[in-house]
Amino acid sequence: MKTPHIAGAEQVRASTAIADTKQTLRTLYKSALRNSQAAVRLCGRSGQPSVMCIRVCDVCIAFINAYSGEGTDHSLLYNEEQDNLAKEVASYCNNTVVVLTTTGPRLVAQWIENDNVTAVFYTGALDHVSGHAMIDVLYGDVNALGRLVHTIAMTETDYGVELRDESVIKYIEGKYLDWKYFDKYNTTPRHESGYGLLHTTFCYSNKVSATIKNHNALELTYAQGANAEGGKEDLWDIVATVSTTVTDSGDIDAAEVVQLYMSYPAAANELARGLRGFEKVNVTNQAVNRL
Repeated sequence: MKTPHIAGAEQVRASTAIADTKQTLRTLYKSALRNSQAAVRLCGRSGQPSVMCIRVCDVCIAFINAYSGEGTDHSLLYNEEQDNLAKEVASYCNNTVVVLTTTGPRLVAQWIENDNVTAVFYTGALDHVSGHAMIDVLYGDVNALGRLVHTIAMTETDYGVELRDESVIKYIEGKYLDWKYFDKYNTTPRHESGYGLLHTTFCYSNKVSATIKNHNALELTYAQGANAEGGKEDLWDIVATVSTTVTDSGDIDAAEVVQLYMSYPAAANELARGLRGFEKVNVTNQAVNRL
């Protein structure tokens, strides 16, 4: 049996990011050694991967970062040098995993459709256990529950707004932020907010039942309760409940976040759909959960 090799290629942009990235690589390296069938190699750093090293590996992991911090916000939707690193690794390795560390939306158009890029690990800010977490997910020891908290667009112009760094900014987009903007203008994203892949699959029932809990509230056009933190008090009254079933149809136990969206009549001049509830459920393999 051939011994699998795992390569890691590193890319960093600023001194404040170097420590976190190096720590993650060290932890990733040590964690991977738990699998006695794997041989781990560090194939270069600072955007200069070793081609000879990569060519003998069965899996290659390319790390790219987005620099951000207090007073220095995420200011780029892509980085040409980092994208070139991902493309370079993928050009020599037909099983390339891109680990993308960012604090906001990030375009991936330059390499995401490359047949040799087999997975993208999209993470937030790194910490001292990031390497362990990555290995647990990559080896399938843990079923990742993470979902995108923002939309990944096809192109920069799809967002409909520009990145700005002025001290005073007018939010002319109003309530149509991120996925709400994409819905309003029927723009197809590359990956929608809430997207994420698991090591298993879930099957939702076609049968959804709704029970009205407050008929009087349904007759009102606007909330009429007393003013409170966050708005009128009766904004938070339960008007109806919705039930359905979800089945883990895969091979391992997992958790799923079930989301409820509501559409509005045209006269309301509201969002095409709005998130009105969600619930995380732990589902045993092949079991059916009602929620």
